[in-house]
Amino acid sequence: MANFINLTTDSGKDYEYLWQMNDSTFSESFSASYNYDDPGEYIVRLTAVNSLGCAYSTTELLELPEGLQLTEFWFPNVITPNGDDANSEFLLMPEANECLKYQVTIFNRWGMQVYKFSESGTPFTGRNQTGELLEEGIYFYLMESEQVDCSNIIYNELCKGSVHVLR
Repeated sequence: MANFINLTTDSGKDYEYLWQMNDSTFSESFSASYNYDDPGEYIVRLTAVNSLGCAYSTTELLELPEGLQLTEFWFPNVITPNGDDANSEFLLMPEANECLKYQVTIFNRWGMQVYKFSESGTPFTGRNQTGELLEEGIYFYLMESEQVDCSNIIYNELCKGSVHVLR
C-alpha cells in the first residue's frame, strides 16, 4: 500500500483533485492510497482544478522493486500474559505475516535460551519451551530469516531486541 500525500498549501480552497495511475483514475480525494499488486514502474499524476477551471498537475515515476517490504513489521516490547487475552503473545506484527519465514529465539537475562518459535509455531507467552511459567522481567530475542539481512542496521530493531513480560 502506498500513501500519496497532497502537499498543496491551500487545501481549504475550492479545488477538485484527480489521482491517476498510468492514465487510469484511482482517487478523487485530497490525498490518496493505492495498493500495488506487482513490482514495476508506475506513472502517478495528481491534477488539481480550481473553481475557474484552471488545472495544475504534477507527475512522478514510481519504481517498486521486487521483494518484501519490512518497514511495517515489528515485535511488541511488552507482553502481559495474565489471562485476559490482551497483549499476551510475543509475535511478529502485523499478525498477517505469512509471507515472511522466520525463527525467533528468546533468552533470559543470563543469556540462557528459554523459548524458540517460528512463524508457524506457537508464539512466546511468558512460558518456557516445556510450558513452565517464567518470571516477570526483561527477555531478549534474536530473529533469524533468510529473507532479512539482519546485519543491515535498518533491520536492527526487527532482528534483535527485548520484551518485558508483565503479569
